Amino acid sequence: MYIIHTIDELKELFSSQKKIHLYGAGSQTVNFLSALNSCGIIPNITDILVTDSSRTPGHLQNIPVIQCNKPTLSRQDCILLTVNDVLQDKISAYLEDCNAEIANPLPAIYNDVYNSIKPFAEHYPDNLTGFNAPDPQYSDKIVWTCWWQGEKHAPDIVKACWQSQKKHLSNDIQHIIITQNNYSDYITIPDYVLDRFKDGKNGLSYLADYIRVSLLYKYGGVWLDSTVLLLESLPKQCWELPLYTWRLNATQFCSKTIWCAWFLAARQGSPLYQFVMEAFLFFFSKYDKIKYYLTIDYFISICTNIVDGVLEQFLQIPYNNATAANLGCHLHEPYSEEQFQKYCKGSFLQKLNWHLNGEYAENSILTHIIRENLT
Repeated sequence: MYIIHTIDELKELFSSQKKIHLYGAGSQTVNFLSALNSCGIIPNITDILVTDSSRTPGHLQNIPVIQCNKPTLSRQDCILLTVNDVLQDKISAYLEDCNAEIANPLPAIYNDVYNSIKPFAEHYPDNLTGFNAPDPQYSDKIVWTCWWQGEKHAPDIVKACWQSQKKHLSNDIQHIIITQNNYSDYITIPDYVLDRFKDGKNGLSYLADYIRVSLLYKYGGVWLDSTVLLLESLPKQCWELPLYTWRLNATQFCSKTIWCAWFLAARQGSPLYQFVMEAFLFFFSKYDKIKYYLTIDYFISICTNIVDGVLEQFLQIPYNNATAANLGCHLHEPYSEEQFQKYCKGSFLQKLNWHLNGEYAENSILTHIIRENLT
């Protein structure tokens, strides 16, 4: 297996005569396809290979998903491993005896993000803005969330998730919803950052990324996305460990450790969130548009590589919420308490989605969640 280090190398590969296959039909592949689009690469992908096609959809973004048949692969084939780090080595070993080229394209995206903030990263921490310095007057027992347009404009599924969060918080924990009308009560967002979100230049999810890391750096506490359904009380580790987040016994996204941006916790003054906040500030001072959907994940990954102690803090986090992504895949299904509990078993929260397609029946799981929390 060889490493693709730059976007130019990726472009060269896709302009070659090679038959290009991706390996893996999960979130890593979806994010890779999005990254190609952001780079202006029109991918000529033959298919997406998987080990077991019985457990995957027939197509992913109109690309056929098929079971890998090693004997059919030749030297004219190139397989890009768009899977997590744990599976990279396993699948590379599985493909070792086939004739195709095997490559890992993901470092090219990491390096592209790193290069966009390289002057900042190379001199960190000598070039800080000082924005959103920690405020010792606030307790760190705060749960933060955000709906920029304002609470009354949120869809019912978001309002239901907020109610579930409030329902399971003890009286000593504040629940604060950040909006465009109150953000200035808590953090500073420079005008040059806000300008990057005028006229739809960047999606509001990227502004929320800046907001979440700024709040956690200044105040500490827990960030829950507005589509996180809380099923029980948050564990004490959220308040006791230097960092806390969703952690699986596998590698996700772009990193050698585990995190997710929709559920983050930290003590006030966390060096991780200071770095990521300052990285966003540097980026927006230089560029109009964010290229990659998972930019916050790459900033976190960069931080673990250059800021002492941050990776060790991630590794202190116990594995948790193994099934947190389950329920969101079944919202159309008829509700039954037995199935609901089955989907949620092993997790104290579930990540849902407010981008809902189609109509939902009165007896659907989605309708049950809304009715249970809003009536």
